[in-house]
Amino acid sequence: MVRGEWAQARAVLRRFTADHPQSPSGWYYSAQWHARSGHLETAATAIRQAYRLAPHDAQIVQATAAIWLDANNGPELRPLIQKIRQDFVDEWRLQTTAGYVLIQTDGDVEDACAVSACGPQLQLRLPQAWFRHGHVLALAGRHEAAVAAFQHGWNWLPEQDGYRQATPAALWLGDCYRALGDNTSARACWERAHHLALQLSSDHAALSHYWQGKAGLALGHSEQAQQAFQAALHQHLFYPARRDATARPDALTSGRTGVWCMNPPAGLDTC
Repeated sequence: MVRGEWAQARAVLRRFTADHPQSPSGWYYSAQWHARSGHLETAATAIRQAYRLAPHDAQIVQATAAIWLDANNGPELRPLIQKIRQDFVDEWRLQTTAGYVLIQTDGDVEDACAVSACGPQLQLRLPQAWFRHGHVLALAGRHEAAVAAFQHGWNWLPEQDGYRQATPAALWLGDCYRALGDNTSARACWERAHHLALQLSSDHAALSHYWQGKAGLALGHSEQAQQAFQAALHQHLFYPARRDATARPDALTSGRTGVWCMNPPAGLDTC
């Protein structure tokens, strides 16, 4: 898929699931392909099969939550989130995911933030745990707390981060400063995000252009942002970021800065 050979990837996965219908990994990767291609209903069906076969696999549960949320499978999400909270209390990523799903579907801000906070509590020195919790706090309107979470995570970024975590974090931090009325700090964060996006390696060309586009929009450079989005699409950008990149500029600037990938493909764990 990274090379743009989406049809070939689909054919391989279709053959595998036909030959091995009881393999949870086959259905998991099939669901990932459909989700990254924007086929949400088919992805939801495939991940349902994987979850039925391996309900205690944290990676599969993570993908199930991500795909069902994107596919608006609310009735199935509620018991899944309950299961995550009860059976995966030591999985920091799943706890932040549960908080994110709750803030998007349930509306209980206190509960969502409390669950999400378990992530950095479990992994105090892991930047991504703080960034994911910070994003939940931002969505809850708790921007001061979100700024603190992002800054805390930033302090733990490794020297060899490769800018994959720092770039979206800088964008989200800018959004928080904007919400707090600190436009100077917001612009500084967005400019930093744009610079970081430019540094992303050629292995992540689609993401590099995508984040350049998001930073450009935040900075008010609409034409340059659209050029960056077009470049990202030509580099085989996956959904849900692909959907974001094809939206109207006014629709993009009216919402949050970027998508939050709860279950990114291997090597693209950017948020």
